[in-house]
Amino acid sequence: MVKRIALLLVCLIGLSVFLGPARAALSPRTHIINNLQDYLSIEKFGFAGSSELSVNATVKNAGPQSIEAYSLSFIFFDYFNEKCEAFSGYSTSKIMPDKAESASWMQSYIRSSPLTAFVWVRAIRLGDDTVLVANTDEVASRMSEVIKAPVSPQDLMSTAK
Repeated sequence: MVKRIALLLVCLIGLSVFLGPARAALSPRTHIINNLQDYLSIEKFGFAGSSELSVNATVKNAGPQSIEAYSLSFIFFDYFNEKCEAFSGYSTSKIMPDKAESASWMQSYIRSSPLTAFVWVRAIRLGDDTVLVANTDEVASRMSEVIKAPVSPQDLMSTAK
């Protein structure tokens, strides 16, 4: 009787090992692309979540005039370097030269669990009304170097519906 119970326990434990969910214990990987660093520098970037993404970033005005508004773009890749989400967030808080701001954004739908995330400056409106826009060819090329997989400028577009 004891042998049967022991054998049953071993079988159940063995089945749970093979049938249980597989989870990788990899830490999220964040990458900052400071593509317009002469004007706006991204100092910090983080994200959390799987079905709902929460992102936060700290930016600093690196230029000689105020920044009236800025837009940051985010792209997320899963465990196999496949794009699983992309979106942009913006702020209309005025940032004076040499000052910083922290901001957060949420994205409610995601296709799979993100492992790797990138942030870059999509656009800036300066105090003199000049609008600077990211060179997406450059941004995509820099991402490709990091994940060692092709990334096109079209991949950088938002997946939000």
